[in-house]
Amino acid sequence: MNVNNFLQSEATQFVGTAAANTIGLVIGTIHEDIKALLQIPDEYQAISIVSSRTGTVAQAIAIDDAVKAVNVKLLRFEMAIDAGKQCGQGCLFVLGAENISDARRLVEIALKQIDY
Repeated sequence: MNVNNFLQSEATQFVGTAAANTIGLVIGTIHEDIKALLQIPDEYQAISIVSSRTGTVAQAIAIDDAVKAVNVKLLRFEMAIDAGKQCGQGCLFVLGAENISDARRLVEIALKQIDY
């Protein structure tokens, strides 16, 4: 499987950034092989990604608020020690949505809440 071909999607969107090196992305069309690899249920056509290099608590609270406002489900959460020599650990949230508008709205709400 050539992963580079799967990542060249026109439906991939950079949504924005927030405090603590946080970035928000949306992938609107997920290839079936990637769904199988990441164990994403078939009902989700889009995924939201919120990731931070040096924070987790503010991101987790923001994701919780955003999930309550939009029809999405947390699919994966991972934490790692920061390689940037700053305090805190990094995090990765992957959330599933039935459509791209819900996925994008979740990231927009989460990024706004992190800055708040």
